[in-house]
Amino acid sequence: MTEKELKSAKDEIDELKNRLSKVVGANIMNDNPNITDLSDENRPTKLSEKFSELYDNEWTDAFEEAEDELQSEEKGIAYLYKTLEEIFGFCKNLSAEHAKNIKSCVLTVPNSENGRPKSAQIGVTSLRQLKELRKSFAPYLIDSVFQHFVSAKKKKLAGKTNTEKFMKKCVEICWLMNSQDPPVILDTSQMKGKDFDGDRFRTYTKTGKVVDYVVWPPMLLHKDGPLLCKGVAQGK
Repeated sequence: MTEKELKSAKDEIDELKNRLSKVVGANIMNDNPNITDLSDENRPTKLSEKFSELYDNEWTDAFEEAEDELQSEEKGIAYLYKTLEEIFGFCKNLSAEHAKNIKSCVLTVPNSENGRPKSAQIGVTSLRQLKELRKSFAPYLIDSVFQHFVSAKKKKLAGKTNTEKFMKKCVEICWLMNSQDPPVILDTSQMKGKDFDGDRFRTYTKTGKVVDYVVWPPMLLHKDGPLLCKGVAQGK
């Protein structure tokens, strides 16, 4: 083998190593919540902090409005819990649709031989890049998502300043949660009457061996995943 052929073979091997490294890296990162990009300001641990602050701040102010309007502490709590649950579901569905639209726009050729759109075949690395693209654009869409939610669900917020602030913050966090890969979730499973789990819930105002009702749901890293943020529950 000549020196030129040897160099060519070495360059080819180096290129293959580089491509293999990228593919392996993408496979490791893809759908792996245990590997965190510490430069991401909206990574799961940061979202859990925001979620906790939401309960301590916006929730408290909105609760006062809801309690005054509904003339009941428990009804006010239930209203805010249902609102959060509704927003999370809305953001989950919209985020899935958004991801599908991004993939379609980026990878679909407008015209093909038979006149129908033709989608490109992509690998793991490209798929990862699409997910990163979606995540990077997510913060810029928060206001639009909020307006869409209010319009779609016909929310009447006139005179409800604190409730509106609460909803806006819920939309922000829930939208960013669903833009993660995989999505960060809220554990809204039925807990009433079950043993009070101090590892998953903080006490609201009353302690007890069983859960009377949930005030604020726990946040999980992913479906059936580890706890990111404790919920709040009333014991009895």
